[in-house]
Amino acid sequence: MRLRLCYVVGAMLLALGACGDDQTSRQDTGPIDAPLSIDGRLVLYTFNEGVGVTVGDVSGVAPAIDLSVFDPDSITWDSGSLRIDDATLIRSDIAAAKVSDAIFASEELTIEMWLTPLDAAQTGPARLLSLGRDASTHNVMLGQESDRFVARLRTFETDANGQQLETDGGQVVAGQLTHVVFTRSTTGMARIFVNSAIRAELNITGQLLSWDSTFQLSLANEADQSEGPWRGTYHRVGVFDNAFSADMVFDRFQAGP
Repeated sequence: MRLRLCYVVGAMLLALGACGDDQTSRQDTGPIDAPLSIDGRLVLYTFNEGVGVTVGDVSGVAPAIDLSVFDPDSITWDSGSLRIDDATLIRSDIAAAKVSDAIFASEELTIEMWLTPLDAAQTGPARLLSLGRDASTHNVMLGQESDRFVARLRTFETDANGQQLETDGGQVVAGQLTHVVFTRSTTGMARIFVNSAIRAELNITGQLLSWDSTFQLSLANEADQSEGPWRGTYHRVGVFDNAFSADMVFDRFQAGP
């Protein structure tokens, strides 16, 4: 058994993992300088720019993971939102290491989104958010598959594409403002909430030792644009290094975007 020693904002975190010679350990083997956030927020996008090709990370947690729009002709800015009219990619210019490292350390995560799907026919899955490299290699992915929401989470016990969790049909409604939340706790319990109701639940076991801190964060497509462009409107996107409780999800749904 190998002892991994990680540092989270000066506080020491001990993570024990059994790693044999034939197993793959986490890609970044150095100590983790994870960001400090009171509520667990790692990145936050509120889409208030109104113009340009940059979506700013307004989390207040350094370093900022700003995103760049690859094709400005494919988007339309509105007040507090960004509409994806045609296939494009919105991706961080740098590796989202502060996100991967903090979630690796906590073994928990939440992805929270307010969005409006263009339609309920997009497949791939169409990527709402990807922390990955290509169509088959992710730390985590949240997407749309027709009228379902889909998540994939990579652990030490899954392949590089991760374990898939998806809602029943009818959860994606064209043109409807929707609150979508994906959580995974230290117990392994993963959930997808849609408008505050649990619509999918699965125990995804295994530590996050295989997470790769070199992956970039992408919206509306896969990082290499190989699969899964999404069309619709983003109103708010946040990633956290803790797992929201059902009560917290309900409160945030009630508060609105």
